[in-house]
Amino acid sequence: MVAHLSPPTSNDHHSNGLSWDEQGQPLCPRFNDIYFSVHNGLLESDHVFLRSNRLSERFQALSPGGCFSIAETGFGTGLNFLCCWKLWREKAPASARLHFITTEKYPLAIEEQARALALWPELEPFSARLLQRLPKALSGMHRLLFDEGRVSLTFCLGDATESLQALEAEIDCWFLDGFAPAKNPQMWQEALFQRMAQLSSPSATFSTFTAAGLVRRGLQAVGFRVEKVAGFGTKRDMLRGTFAHTTSAPDRTPAPPWQRYPSSTASREIVVVGAGLAGCSAAFAMARRGWKVRVLERKESPALGASGNPQGVLYSKLSAQGTELSELVHQGTQFSLALLHELLPPDQHPSVWSPCGVIQLAHNPREQQRQQQLIECGLFHPTFMTRASAAELSETSGLALNCDGLLFPDSGWVNPPGLCRALLEHPNIELINRWELTRLEPLVAGAGWRLTNQQGETIDTSQLILTTGQDCNQLPQSQYLPLKRIRGQISYLPSSDKVSPRAVVCAEGYIAPPREGQLTLGATFNFDSDSTECRDEDHLHNLQLLHQISPLLHQALDASLSRVQGGRAHFRTTSPDYLPLIGPLVDATEFIQRYGRLRKDANTPFEGHCPYLPGLYLSTAHGSRGLVTCPLGGEILASMICNDPLPVSQRIWRAINPSRFLVRQLIRNRL
Repeated sequence: MVAHLSPPTSNDHHSNGLSWDEQGQPLCPRFNDIYFSVHNGLLESDHVFLRSNRLSERFQALSPGGCFSIAETGFGTGLNFLCCWKLWREKAPASARLHFITTEKYPLAIEEQARALALWPELEPFSARLLQRLPKALSGMHRLLFDEGRVSLTFCLGDATESLQALEAEIDCWFLDGFAPAKNPQMWQEALFQRMAQLSSPSATFSTFTAAGLVRRGLQAVGFRVEKVAGFGTKRDMLRGTFAHTTSAPDRTPAPPWQRYPSSTASREIVVVGAGLAGCSAAFAMARRGWKVRVLERKESPALGASGNPQGVLYSKLSAQGTELSELVHQGTQFSLALLHELLPPDQHPSVWSPCGVIQLAHNPREQQRQQQLIECGLFHPTFMTRASAAELSETSGLALNCDGLLFPDSGWVNPPGLCRALLEHPNIELINRWELTRLEPLVAGAGWRLTNQQGETIDTSQLILTTGQDCNQLPQSQYLPLKRIRGQISYLPSSDKVSPRAVVCAEGYIAPPREGQLTLGATFNFDSDSTECRDEDHLHNLQLLHQISPLLHQALDASLSRVQGGRAHFRTTSPDYLPLIGPLVDATEFIQRYGRLRKDANTPFEGHCPYLPGLYLSTAHGSRGLVTCPLGGEILASMICNDPLPVSQRIWRAINPSRFLVRQLIRNRL
């Protein structure tokens, strides 16, 4: 321990503000402690965590396609994760998947992390990728994918116990890191040990650098067998052990049946209906897990429906109140950006997407107040979102803007059809165009589903994902869902050599930088039209929205109806609470009958399983946020189907659960 360090003077809740000793080792003033052994942090991680949990043998013993989950308290510099990742590459079967879940209340600044990891050049191939992907966030749960999805890091920013309470996972191995109990007593609490027991698999192990009595007693009290063994270097003792599943182990607080998703199947094949952003994202997430995926698209090629616009915006509409929608959008934006950089490096695919930045103008008093609250709430990292003056935004965008606003420097525009094509290129995906689902019937004994098209052709599958927007209401299995569609129209103008936006600029409408000689602007929101024909009145509306953004740009482009080069109209599908519907579908009739007591008491406890329709899942109602929520939605579905740790908190899962509307209607006595 480092006794000479003075107490921390910073009030910054989100950073440890490192100090460095004469050997270049990082020290934490906040806890007056070190991050790893001054003798050799790499060997310490190997001794305390990898060898003590027999990870080399356990990784090697995994069957093809197997999955192993590790949870860590205290990410620190990331050294333990990098050592695990390196060992995984060396020992695990090529098709196996590693889930590493870590908590961190005080994340290091990226510069501090890079300096600390530079001590270990042998890890540079891994640390370089980690540093590129670290979330620009101060809170929440964020999934990072490496090695084409075979390694995932779920980064939980916040208190360790609170983060684990929000987690839905089964853990095979625990790394109890973080600072010493005497230095950081807030972490080493009874509630932490209880949650460990609740999340542990039958063969779970743990290890920790400390041999403190309160840790040993706390783990024993919840059902762990604890062994004191030799520590690393000059440290005499450490603890390791296994989960014994004794009667002292605390049971999980039972969630309502509809919040417990169904167990997985042995099948490794699945059908996805719909080849828009939601369907392609789900197909890609399943294909990466080694499943054979057939995607059925009723039109002649993918992304000709709501996902067919030439330019969409990675638009993050956030809330200072930390709502479920805001949390989902915040997490989804970062997940989508990481996926885009991986699949479509922007310098190689300039016509598919551009991280040119997104500007949200504070164009009226209400928006000014909202943006001020966002800056003051402390939920969002300043490198993810920053406040900028009109002059600064004018410089960034290349336009004369007359109000302040928010800048999202890493966001930008995307060509949704191009992203869909990239997702469908995975070798495990087969795309079948011109195949329109007209009838869906269960196979005998709950063995799956028979899909029939207009020509009478059939496809049988044990697992099925529906992603067809409001068309889901045409099937009896999903007709109860309260889906609604909103017509939207965009307009095209010719780009100009004199003036063009260099970033996406948004107010009530938006304008994107030129793509292939055209500027895209929009968009309208209409509830009263079923037509996909473009209307002049909507073009005029979009031109008015452009004038609101920049009167000078409107003038320079001679933005009149005669200059409009066409546009596109289609329908967004949304829900009453504007959150998507992602998850398993239930038998609505049986659900209402089984949980009818909710009409009298919303807190009625229920036992048994939810009446899920076996193997039937849904991803829809992404509205105008599909670029932000669909890729993460695909990862959520794949995690459910494959029994992987969820990439979102239980709070978000409850918010997107398709059954939520049945529950609300029962509680309100409307069913």
